[in-house]
Amino acid sequence: MRRPTARGSRFNPTATGSSEIYLMDADGSNVKRLTNNQADDQDPEWSRDGNKIAFVSDRDGNSEIYEMNADGSNQRRLTVDAAVDNAPNWSPDSKQLVFASNRGHSYAFDFDIWVMNVDGSGLKRLTTDPEYDSEPRWSPDGSKILFVTGRDENFEIYVMNPDGTDQRNLTRNPQADGGAMWSPDGNSIAFFSTRDGNTEIYVMDRDGENVRESNQQPGQGGMDELVGRWRETGFPEQQRWQLGDLLHGN
Repeated sequence: MRRPTARGSRFNPTATGSSEIYLMDADGSNVKRLTNNQADDQDPEWSRDGNKIAFVSDRDGNSEIYEMNADGSNQRRLTVDAAVDNAPNWSPDSKQLVFASNRGHSYAFDFDIWVMNVDGSGLKRLTTDPEYDSEPRWSPDGSKILFVTGRDENFEIYVMNPDGTDQRNLTRNPQADGGAMWSPDGNSIAFFSTRDGNTEIYVMDRDGENVRESNQQPGQGGMDELVGRWRETGFPEQQRWQLGDLLHGN
């Protein structure tokens, strides 16, 4: 299989009636379908070493975490639970996956952050708050995990250690904050917020300080463009084509 270029990307067309995972180069060429079934396959995430893609599928009746080789072969299920498992994200060494799940909750939208080894073993719950915790993002150096939570009566961006300790609010704002992602060097965090009355993209230091508004606009390629610049200037060559969800639902 021909690997994607430095800006290789993924998408989930639904014209066939179900969401499938495709791979293409940044210019739209070399499109290849990686999944092919009647279920919805979505939320693909490259492993940091480029060998695997984690994704979410309901092919077995509910939302579970799967992985496959970068060419779409050897698709296998990693989580086995009646609950909803989604939002997978790889550790920098590609040995673990952090994800969100509503297992153990009676309310469907109460999610927690969990971590597991890439073979599905070593499952551990990292957050135990009764409110929504989701969108985990592992820092490039592996020392922290970002996540979005509703525990403060609005959506805030938190950070914690990989073992779930030292959970701290970074945004501390009464308006909604989400879509957080790390810069390639791990020193900055991009996110979107409604703190100024409409949705804008902001950047802050990794400790939550020095919040400033980006000149990029959501919905007009803004976060994608910002991430593109970060990838081009910051990722080592082998990591520049990793996949990532940039905004809610993308």
